[in-house]
Amino acid sequence: MMGDRFCRMWDFYLASAELGFLNGSNFVFQILISARRDDVPVIRDYIALEERRLLGSGDVTYSPEAASWAEHNYRGPSSRNGAQAA
Repeated sequence: MMGDRFCRMWDFYLASAELGFLNGSNFVFQILISARRDDVPVIRDYIALEERRLLGSGDVTYSPEAASWAEHNYRGPSSRNGAQAA
């Protein structure tokens, strides 16, 4: 499918990326871009809190910022079917 040259470059890339992560010189960033400022929360603690809530374990006290964002923007799993969560 791909030539030997491509496979060698891909192997080199994977090996160098592995070494970079093992050495601690590589970082992973996530950038969220939206048309409106309030489409994306300023903090991301709602993700771990929602996971804990769904698992039924741990403290699920949201910060005021996360609670405000979730109240206005998060529709929950039922929104996939067109219905909004209560």
